Amino acid sequence: MKLSEISVKRPVAVTMLFLILILLGSVSVSRLNMDLLPQMELPMAMAMTNYPGVGPDEIENLVTRPIEGVIGTVNGIKNINSTSSQGTSIVFVEFAWGTDMSFAVNQMREKLDLIVGAFPDGVDKPLLFKMDPNMMPVMVLGFAGDSDLAALDKLAKDVIQPNLERVNGVATVTIEGGVEREIRVSIVPQKLQAYGLTLDKVITYLRMENRNTSAGTVEEGLKEHVVRITGEFKDLSEIENIQIPVAAGGYIRLAELAMVEDTFKEKKQFVYMDGVPCVTISIQKQTDANTVKVSDAVLKKVEEIKEQLPKNTTMKVGFDQASYIKQSVNSVTNSAISGGILAVFVLLLFLRNFRSTLVIGAAIPISIIATFILMYFAGLTLNVVSMGGLALGVGMMVDNAIVILENIYRHRQEGYSRIDSAIKGASEVGVAITASTLTTVVVFLPIVYVEGLASQIFRPLALTVTFSLVSSLIMALTLVPMLSSKILKVDKNNKTNGEKKGRFAFLTKLSDGWYKMIEGLDEVYRKALNWAINNKKKVVGFTAVLVIISLSLIPFVGMEFMPKQDSGEYVINIKLPNGTAIKETQRVTNIVEGFIHELPEHEWSFNIIGSGGNMFGGGTSSERASIQGKLLDKSKRQRGIDQVLDELRVKSANIPGAKIDIQAQSGSMGMGSGSLIQVSLTGDNLEVLKLFSESIADRVKAVEGAREVKTSFETGRPELHLKLKREKADLYGLNSAQLSIWLQRL
Repeated sequence: MKLSEISVKRPVAVTMLFLILILLGSVSVSRLNMDLLPQMELPMAMAMTNYPGVGPDEIENLVTRPIEGVIGTVNGIKNINSTSSQGTSIVFVEFAWGTDMSFAVNQMREKLDLIVGAFPDGVDKPLLFKMDPNMMPVMVLGFAGDSDLAALDKLAKDVIQPNLERVNGVATVTIEGGVEREIRVSIVPQKLQAYGLTLDKVITYLRMENRNTSAGTVEEGLKEHVVRITGEFKDLSEIENIQIPVAAGGYIRLAELAMVEDTFKEKKQFVYMDGVPCVTISIQKQTDANTVKVSDAVLKKVEEIKEQLPKNTTMKVGFDQASYIKQSVNSVTNSAISGGILAVFVLLLFLRNFRSTLVIGAAIPISIIATFILMYFAGLTLNVVSMGGLALGVGMMVDNAIVILENIYRHRQEGYSRIDSAIKGASEVGVAITASTLTTVVVFLPIVYVEGLASQIFRPLALTVTFSLVSSLIMALTLVPMLSSKILKVDKNNKTNGEKKGRFAFLTKLSDGWYKMIEGLDEVYRKALNWAINNKKKVVGFTAVLVIISLSLIPFVGMEFMPKQDSGEYVINIKLPNGTAIKETQRVTNIVEGFIHELPEHEWSFNIIGSGGNMFGGGTSSERASIQGKLLDKSKRQRGIDQVLDELRVKSANIPGAKIDIQAQSGSMGMGSGSLIQVSLTGDNLEVLKLFSESIADRVKAVEGAREVKTSFETGRPELHLKLKREKADLYGLNSAQLSIWLQRL
């Protein structure tokens, strides 16, 4: 017994199965994660090592090269790129696609463990992790108010951070921009010398006093007590009253040697929200958490937290990855819904039968629901790519149903009963529509086996289209015949129902007029088809000309990996000459910020002055600053983001000495930013590479449409070189290591 025959003869059972299908589909949709792009595992890892206070040359020789040497022996490596900067070494490792990254990272960790012991003292243990899009914060909050930064920082760490960390799906909450408390002990060198003390001795004594230690246990009768010595300082007076032994005998209070202050560490980084000093709160989600659900939960918690904060404080959402995801996915979803509605409307116009349209209209949403179930079990997410595939599949879903319905309709016109026409009509074309569907599936399915980044992005598209076509085929072979056998009503004269009179007379005339127009089009098509059959050479020649013209237009179309999007988000990186004081960097940043506030499209902006220049840390850099901002929604502004940013580029170009890079983002915290074209030069001589890179950059600047052409070569930071006179140093028992340590403590 064929599938269509079973569905017609067992309508109750089929109806129950579809109700269960709808229930499962609803559960599947609620559990599908929502993301901007498909989840992907990038074949990249990074090792970051800090060596505070050391220059780039020493970092490269002492840290970067040894790391590159041992990591280069790991299996599956494609490329290794490294950056050695002031106090930081960053090594990027790219693997071949298909590499098991968990195994590869474990191998890297084992190799690094072999050389960690050989690093100089002061080198931090390398931080190793896989490159993951989920590393980016899902939300950034700005916390400002009338209070000073110290009070804001304390509120953020004591109130906001603990509450947000308890939100389901939140991994870490990072506080930046505040000030850190510091107990400063300012030693008077002359007094140290007078009492025969050294700075090392004072530091060692303070460390010994400021600690809690365990002293074992003491038995008292039948009880055993743990003995702890609590020596950590509680207030300034305890530090000032520390008795330090002197060489001549006796003790001296620390207050007589130094001034003890309860103050804050010197700020080397400043954060502003719309020009107001603030504390930023960055929220990262767990790897398997739903970005949208985490964002919604955080926003709900933020409203609760606001009730606990003083009235003179404000907390503003500066960046929310979920808002762009919702906007993008909802846009595609609305397009798919609109496409489905238009498809039903077109069917109604051409079938001219409400019951026939109802049959196909019911098949579309049930096919979509079945597709969601398959997406859930395939591990896909709701994103722009998968929803785009579903929107593409909606247009194809009705094809199979129309073919079967038209055949059933024809048999009903010939006088068959509803049940017989449903069985006979579906059986006759069942094999044909199955073959037709499979020919479409085999076009998309091979994309699943494509390797590289294209596979990571377009695999969900291929699977979604395949799932939607298979679902529509099953619906066409089961649901359409079953519904046709119950509700299909046919006019044997192939005209509209003549009984519609009275208030429906106008609709009847309109329908009859539309029917005559369709008949006219049908007649025109018959004549065109007859001409084409009798003029084969002309048709083939005309088709060949069209193919040639189409191929010749390919160079003018242009190519892009991902379509350009106007999310309204942008990032501005400001670079001043190396060694520029942070006050000057702040002045230049304020000028650029003023240009931003003059824009009628401006919505919000965050400034970080003294940023390290890369997203993975690397300390601070007084000559760098970055501005992250957002324009008003596209519907509320007349200019595109490129036009707005071009205006900013023109205004910012007049700031002397500043290199300002302005880039649009695609709404996912850095996705789509950066240079579209990058050229890498490799060689052994840095000076030759510098000359070549500058020469290439000058030529590229002359290319029409090129802008912000720059090289990665940067001049070093200004340095003061102290060359130790070894003869005199030996007389005083000094060496270069001791001199370096003492200078760092000043």
